[in-house]
Amino acid sequence: MRELDVQAAAADAPERTALVAGDRTWTWRDVWAAVRSKPAPTGPVHLVPALDVESVIAILTAIHHGCPLVLGDAAMEVAGRPDPCAVDRGADGLLAIPFTSGTTQRPKGVRLTRGAFLAACAASADNLGWREDDRWLLTLPPAHVGGLSVLVRALIARRTVVLHSGSRAAPDLMRRMVEDRVTIASFVPTLVRRLVQERHTSPPSLRAALVGGAPASRSLLKDARALGFPVLPTYGMTETCAQVATRTPGDDRDADDVGRPLGDNEISFAGDGEILIRGPQLFRGYLGGPDRTGAFATGDLGSMDEAGRLVVEGRKDELIITGGENVSPRVVEAALLDTGLVEEAFVFGLPDDEWGQVVAALLVGAAPQEAVASASETLKAHERVRRWRSVAALPRTASGKVDRHAILAAWTVG
Repeated sequence: MRELDVQAAAADAPERTALVAGDRTWTWRDVWAAVRSKPAPTGPVHLVPALDVESVIAILTAIHHGCPLVLGDAAMEVAGRPDPCAVDRGADGLLAIPFTSGTTQRPKGVRLTRGAFLAACAASADNLGWREDDRWLLTLPPAHVGGLSVLVRALIARRTVVLHSGSRAAPDLMRRMVEDRVTIASFVPTLVRRLVQERHTSPPSLRAALVGGAPASRSLLKDARALGFPVLPTYGMTETCAQVATRTPGDDRDADDVGRPLGDNEISFAGDGEILIRGPQLFRGYLGGPDRTGAFATGDLGSMDEAGRLVVEGRKDELIITGGENVSPRVVEAALLDTGLVEEAFVFGLPDDEWGQVVAALLVGAAPQEAVASASETLKAHERVRRWRSVAALPRTASGKVDRHAILAAWTVG
């Protein structure tokens, strides 16, 4: 596939900057020279990539030669075994096998094809468009699909990736965006929250800031927009090559949706409200398992608004059932955050002999007790927080998602 050919990228845009890392830059010609100097892999490439040039070159080398990448710490568990991936060298062979985040269950290897990535990149480009001066800030680890997708999009479009491997403190992030004239960025909500809390204003060059990987509250997005950040909530997962629904640039409505389905993706719902996805971006199957068929059941609950925009309502397996009533953790979290008295909130169900479960919360901020009391005024009786704890920070995985396992384990021990 020519779009995934590093040599073709160098021929198309030899002098265009491909990578920026610190005070050094690499053109597409430089990148092709680095790829050409590496031994051509002959099979799956097991890699735990960092946010550095060496890792980027290793990733692009594997992609160029059509060898699938098996990515991340969990990937090392399968290194050296007979390849179970049924790897083929055809036009739609495997591009990568990243692993799911493992926040709710054991990480699973996800077999993603080259064709799926091409479809995902085309859908993203249709939504955001490309400008000649575009530079995409990469803060997400390339072992995860969100970070890997930025590299693949840049390769296809012959555009620039700005690597930010330093501190994720808001001043350092702002300095990188300003100095390197970043136009597009991918953030997890935690990074957006830091920028908002420290009252940074958006760099003039920034035209789109995709926010995904975890739920972003309406209040957080509203506060970011007030500071000029062009935040676009997005929805996707490893199994869909990242985003399958995203707000369009300029859509700054104060609403809970994540935009319309991108490209040829089709979103429907099971009888219980579970989000089902069909389309060319879907994975082939899990590592060691059969090929997937039919619609992909995401495990997320959602609905469509009257304009065909997706509203994500939380994980199906995280729904709290208390006294026979269903409670969405996301609704309770939004109420807590909307008080302005806490910076972060994670809501979940705790076992209870009388009610089956009760609503519990882990809160970050100066006034957790006041936040619980204030949120109770807007929540229904069964949605109110019955147990809570204050913590300095929520435990998170390497991809920036809240580590549910760690929270439940710590609560039980505590």
